[in-house]
Amino acid sequence: MGYIIRRTGLFFMLLISVASAASTLDSLARELEQHPDADTTRVKILHELSRGWMKIDLERAKKYSEEALSISKDINYDEGYGQSLINLGDVHYYKGDYDLSVDYSLQAVSFYEKKKDYLGIAAVENNLGAVYYAQGKIKEALIHYSRSVEHYAKINDRSGIARVQNNIGNLYFSTDDLENALLYYEKSLALKQEMNDRDGIAMSLNNIGNVYGTKGDFEKSRDYFIRSMKISEELNDIYAVAMTMNNIGLLYQMEGDTTEALIYMRRSLKKAESIHALDLEKDAWISISELYQEHGRYKQALESYKKYIQVKDSLLDEQTRKNIDDLKAKYESEKQAQVIENQTEEISREKKFNNLLSVVIVLGIVFAVYLVYSNIQRRKANQLLRDQKHVIQITNDELSEKNKNITDSILYASRIQQAMLPPSAYIKTNFPDSFVYFSPKDIVSGDFYWMENSGKEILFAVADCTGHGVPGAFMSVAGSNLLTESVTQHHLTNPGLILDEINRGLAKMLHQDSNDEMVRDGMDIALCAFDKEKHLLRFSGAFNPLWIIRGSEIMEYRGDKYPVGAYVDKYEVKFSTTEIQLLPGDTLYIFSDGYSDQFGGEHGKKLKDSNFKKILLSVQHLPMAEQMEFIRTSFQQWKGDLEQIDDVCVMGIRF
Repeated sequence: MGYIIRRTGLFFMLLISVASAASTLDSLARELEQHPDADTTRVKILHELSRGWMKIDLERAKKYSEEALSISKDINYDEGYGQSLINLGDVHYYKGDYDLSVDYSLQAVSFYEKKKDYLGIAAVENNLGAVYYAQGKIKEALIHYSRSVEHYAKINDRSGIARVQNNIGNLYFSTDDLENALLYYEKSLALKQEMNDRDGIAMSLNNIGNVYGTKGDFEKSRDYFIRSMKISEELNDIYAVAMTMNNIGLLYQMEGDTTEALIYMRRSLKKAESIHALDLEKDAWISISELYQEHGRYKQALESYKKYIQVKDSLLDEQTRKNIDDLKAKYESEKQAQVIENQTEEISREKKFNNLLSVVIVLGIVFAVYLVYSNIQRRKANQLLRDQKHVIQITNDELSEKNKNITDSILYASRIQQAMLPPSAYIKTNFPDSFVYFSPKDIVSGDFYWMENSGKEILFAVADCTGHGVPGAFMSVAGSNLLTESVTQHHLTNPGLILDEINRGLAKMLHQDSNDEMVRDGMDIALCAFDKEKHLLRFSGAFNPLWIIRGSEIMEYRGDKYPVGAYVDKYEVKFSTTEIQLLPGDTLYIFSDGYSDQFGGEHGKKLKDSNFKKILLSVQHLPMAEQMEFIRTSFQQWKGDLEQIDDVCVMGIRF
């Protein structure tokens, strides 16, 4: 659900007004030349120059701030001294020199405390919160945000309090502390409502919608998004409207209502196109492509994905043009400043240049004659080399184009396969304390995981299709579709009967019942059905087992000794179903063989099931999310520098 967040950007107070236009900076540079005396006027100009260069040339911004600080200290200009410290803190924040940023900010706090300037203290404390957050020091960031709120409260600055409370909400949200995030977003919202800050209200409603969406409460999330969107429409904030429509579309997509999702995505796209908001257009096109994939409308999915690529490329071109414009502005400003500084030396340089030019012209004529002669001698020899290089270049271009087309196709297949897998939020909604560790060997995978809520029962599986890479990926798409059809169309919930149905489906799809040379592809699978009311689990497996850990004991339930889809040419196999009464605290694991079969360790041997069981027993005291991280780390440590030999998929659920 986290990917819904579009507008919750951390509204830190380090944002500054940047005069990036070259003409403005040139004007300030000329004004500075006209005020050479160390006085308050020069300090104010230096501050403006520092802020103007902050997003273009940090070293120059630093130079101006340091001069302003020195002058302010010499002439006892308190306002200029405090602002200079803040500017230097900002410069080092943008440079990533967080320690120096903290040092200057703490100096600013100390200075403002002596002056009892509560507004200055509040602003700098908020800056410190931002710096500590950027370093990942959450506790320290909260301390300084809290101090900022206290000082804004002393001067009854409700706008400042609301901004910092929103920052605190963002911090909690980024650490998945949803309850505290909701608390501070609502506090910020209440103050904005008191002040009738409608733009701020829309932002806070959007943030609260994100929290409820992450918690899985889609109705509340949608309600807050719609309220936010209505205010943005009244304010004619088309960008915010388009963004929120995209969020609502994503909510519907996660609920499985692809029709409503497509409606909102198209509305979002139309709004974004009306204001040429390429970033929002890009988000809308990729979402529309994914929705068409879910509908099985692959032609429209491909067309939408091509649109996404076009917009993404346009966005990159636009950013490149902006960077070029910034560089031009910087160049022109530096050029103008240099002209002003060196104008008294220009005449002397021109005289020297004219003298040198005469010499250069004579030497140039001699050198040109030599070049013409040399070129005539080398022309015949070089022509053959050019022809050979041309042939090689054409061949390389053809190979590069073919490789690119193949890679693009595989990447797009990966996107389709990823769209087929159940979203993590959907898994968490059905089983809050669970994880899936999924690590394909190649871009696309022969392993896949699957989940479907039929109402009374939740069905889930981990499957390992024949091969890995592209062949395995094709089988995984077929297997996932057959699983879904068995539940949603044939209304089967018995795992053994479902595997029987898939067996027949694969035989029909791959023509395994014909007399000619048959396709022998199939899949190993562990399939479970959980009855929520009875707390009863039903299991059926094709080679792949089910492990349940109860206390310190591992109960292993083995699957049938034949894969799905491999032995139907001579006779039709039947898969068995096992019933298990679960107890609270039981932990379930289903997996492919890629984890246990990985070579590694000191002697480069297979990890094996026995060691995998030891790993699982050792993490039973941990929450499932931490278990997954330990399982992932253990796998990487065991593998070391060796190549991953197969796709890996492990699903864990605690009941």
